[in-house]
Amino acid sequence: MEKHKVAVDDLFTAITPHLESMQNPNDVHFNTAGYEFLGQCVADAITDALQ
Repeated sequence: MEKHKVAVDDLFTAITPHLESMQNPNDVHFNTAGYEFLGQCVADAITDALQ
């Protein structure tokens, strides 16, 4: 991706340290705080890309 200058927003790396508090127990889905966190990460990446 770097070679072709494709932007990557690594949400896995961002959320991994917070899984205990942001992922539903025994589930693959996130709770409200998790989705808000991921949404903010995406919004920040888009903002950065537009600057």
